[in-house]
Amino acid sequence: MAIDIGGNIGKYSQELLRQSPNSEIHIFEPSSVNIQKLNQAFHNQPNVKVQPFALSDEAGGCYFLIELVLVSGV
Repeated sequence: MAIDIGGNIGKYSQELLRQSPNSEIHIFEPSSVNIQKLNQAFHNQPNVKVQPFALSDEAGGCYFLIELVLVSGV
């Protein structure tokens, strides 16, 4: 079993799968945007589980500040 903490868009987990295709992988990622990307990337991988949570050594909560970058075609 492998645990990818802060999975982002899954590059590390993709490499884990490449090296060990039968490994059970749990990806922890709190960003809803990245969770959507992870679910799309691993939808055919039953051994990969996306966990929509952040991990910490302390109990509690926090807010994430997400910078939005708008791209214009002008």
